[in-house]
Amino acid sequence: MTKITKKEKLAKQIAKRKEKRLNSPKRLKTELDRVFSLYIRQRDKVCRRCGINQNLQCSHIMSRVSQNLRWDERNAMALCYKCHLTWWHKEPLEAAEWCKTIIGEEAYKSLLKEKYEIKQWAIQELRDLILKYDKRIYR
Repeated sequence: MTKITKKEKLAKQIAKRKEKRLNSPKRLKTELDRVFSLYIRQRDKVCRRCGINQNLQCSHIMSRVSQNLRWDERNAMALCYKCHLTWWHKEPLEAAEWCKTIIGEEAYKSLLKEKYEIKQWAIQELRDLILKYDKRIYR
């Protein structure tokens, strides 16, 4: 029987803590934000407002605060940096009216209704979404 040294025991403890941190909901949500944003920008390819294909950002129709819509494809579109920060966030009423013409009045109303639903994500659900969007990016 092999005796485990203090150094090996400490290394195992550190690896275990690191694994736990990597699988924390916060880390998984950060990674999911990253892959979801990449997917939306790749899906749309150009700014949905002005048509430019540079400096694209993932813009959420309903705020990212709404956890049940945060990673919902229907709730996101690519906007260039300028349209996203100097128009979408500065002119929310105008942006909302424009959005209704892009996605349709019914789709907008549906998102608005779903915005108020409460969602608690399980760790496995977050992992599954990461895989889903990651696969779509690199296909």
